[in-house]
Amino acid sequence: MKPLVVVLLAVLLVGGVALKKPRTTPSTPVGSPSPTVTLLKEQKGEKIFYFEARLSKQTATLSNLDIFLMGKNGESVDGADLTLEASKNLRIVNVFPGQTFRQYPRVFFTEEEAIITGIADLTASGALPGEANRLFASLVVEQIDPTLPASLQVNTAGTGAYFQGKPVLNQEQSLKKVTLK
Repeated sequence: MKPLVVVLLAVLLVGGVALKKPRTTPSTPVGSPSPTVTLLKEQKGEKIFYFEARLSKQTATLSNLDIFLMGKNGESVDGADLTLEASKNLRIVNVFPGQTFRQYPRVFFTEEEAIITGIADLTASGALPGEANRLFASLVVEQIDPTLPASLQVNTAGTGAYFQGKPVLNQEQSLKKVTLK
């Protein structure tokens, strides 16, 4: 194995272990998805994250959709993927990364699909993980015919959150579909 690869693996392993230590400062959520957010109870580090959405109409046909990666305050995540598929009456106009992670290496979208990936930021002193209860991504969507229903469906096979290589997204609690009326 090349020395650079060994060093990167060591940084990831040490950074992953360091992530279990409690934070000394509380995280400050960026925007609140709703005043009635219910956080999952601690499940000993397992499946404690979930995606939640907030939809706001801008015009008769345009809407903003904010997706939050929710979880217990102070919990960290190494990476997350979100895949959304639009119904026939909906067009994805734009996608913007949020503030959950410092790095979003994959923000890909067509009119029918959006794929967003956020990962921990690797620094010389270790990894800076993503934080719970922050904006993961924002989408601008257009309802083609406002008199007909439209929706975004989460592709659960392409959606997840991970800590130290283990899945920590609670698919049961997590967002499955957003319907525009």
